[in-house]
Parts: sequence; C-alpha cells; structure tokens
Amino acid sequence: MRLSRSAMVMSVAIGAMSAVFATSGTASADPAGCKALEIIAIPGTWETGPDNEPVGAGMLGAVTAGMPSSRVDVNYIEYVATAFPWESQIYGASKAEAIVRAEVMMGTIAAQCPASQFAIIGYSQGADAAGDLAARIGHGQAVVGAERVAGLVMASLISSSVKNVDNLWMQIIRGAVCRELAGTDAAYTAGLLSALFYESGIPARKLAQQARISPAVAAAITNGEGQLGQVLTAVIAYEHGDEVAIAATGLDVETVTLAYLKAIPWALSTVISTVSAA
Repeated sequence: MRLSRSAMVMSVAIGAMSAVFATSGTASADPAGCKALEIIAIPGTWETGPDNEPVGAGMLGAVTAGMPSSRVDVNYIEYVATAFPWESQIYGASKAEAIVRAEVMMGTIAAQCPASQFAIIGYSQGADAAGDLAARIGHGQAVVGAERVAGLVMASLISSSVKNVDNLWMQIIRGAVCRELAGTDAAYTAGLLSALFYESGIPARKLAQQARISPAVAAAITNGEGQLGQVLTAVIAYEHGDEVAIAATGLDVETVTLAYLKAIPWALSTVISTVSAA
C-alpha cells in the first residue's frame, strides 16, 4: 500500500462486530455463489467514478485485497466520488449516491443470499457514507436489518506527509490481527516480530535467541507452536489466501476476516502516526 505525500492525518471509528457467522451447513442452504460474509466497501473521494481510479484501487483496495475467499466476498461501490461544486456533483450529492448504491447492492445480495452477513467498510467520503448507511440500518430504515450486519469500519485521512508505508503496514496489521484473535499483547508482539524477521531476511530463530522475548512468543515465531503459534499461522495463511492452512489451525476464514476488519482502524492510525513523526 502506498500513501502519497499529500495524504493526511488519520481519524478512525469502528462499530461493534458481534454477529455469529452461520456454520458451513447453514451457509450451504443459500444458492450457489453466496458467501457467509459480504463486505460492502465504499471508496473515498476521487478513488472511484468514471474519471478516477478503477474500483478496488486506492487506499480501500489496499486494505481489502486479501479478504476475498470461498466464504468471504468484497463488493466495491462505484459512485461519482466528487466533492466540489465545479465537479460533477457536490459532496452531499455524491455521498447520497454512495449510500443509495450501497443499500441497493446490500438489498440485492440479501434477497439472493438469505444467510449471508454483511460488514461495511468505508474510506474518506466512503466512511461518511458508511456511517450514514449504518445509521439507517440501525433505525430500521434500510432494506437490510441490523441483525445481518456483522461490523462497521470507517477510516479517513485528513492531512499528511506520508511516504511509502508498505512494509510498515504489513508488520503492524499482522500484529494487530494476531492480537484481535488471541486477545493478548504477546500475540501482537509475535505477529509484529514475525513480519520484521521476514522483511529483514534474518532467520527468526537467530533473532529470537538474541531478543528479549518470552518463550511463548519465541516458540510461536520460530516453530508455530502454542496458542500464539496457532494464531500466527492462521494470520499468515490468511495473508496468502490459503484457506486450507487456516482451517488446519482450528480457526476459520470469517473469524480471521473479522479480526482483520477490527484491526484496520488501529493499524492505519498507528502507521500514520509513526511515519508522520519520522
């Protein structure tokens, strides 16, 4: 993921992700092609539309690229995504179009796939639209009920001087997802260090022997052992789109995907804070 030098400081909000996903048996009752989790992704200003980047590019594309699987799909909302009076639509009209298009897509999927759950993720203007859409759903004004929405993630960049953060993003998001799954700071350490070792090219075992880390973290990053190792193995498998390897850890794709969604806001804000202070 590359953020330009004109990208700006991060503000983030995240809604609760409390839905329990259908089991494989329940999901199979849906027509062919239906997924357990349908992610509705609303890009930001100038990140979609007829004269802008293709849908799935830009910031939102970078953070959702690894999510599609046999049980999870990402649906990008294409709308005008403009903001100023001299453009095709002012901000309010553009955002309203995003909300309508997102709701129509959710309604279509909901009708075709009765067991599917939804997560909504938005960036910049898309985050604003996602928040308004979530409010409509919460007040019973949308075509999809609140019981079918598993989560909401909103992220906006407002100012910055940010350089290439590809490697830093990979390190921090891996650690953050591990922490979401295991619920411990040790899991974050394991995820972060494993990514650092990978980037440095130095064998994890060698660095683990020299670093002051707990035996549990060392076992996780060198041999994939213990609960931390199980979580770390699942997260790395998720990054590579290996659903078989994820299942072998005892976790499932939906669980890891939701952990990833929950980790995005904190990880993005941490990346921006880090590079801005550098």
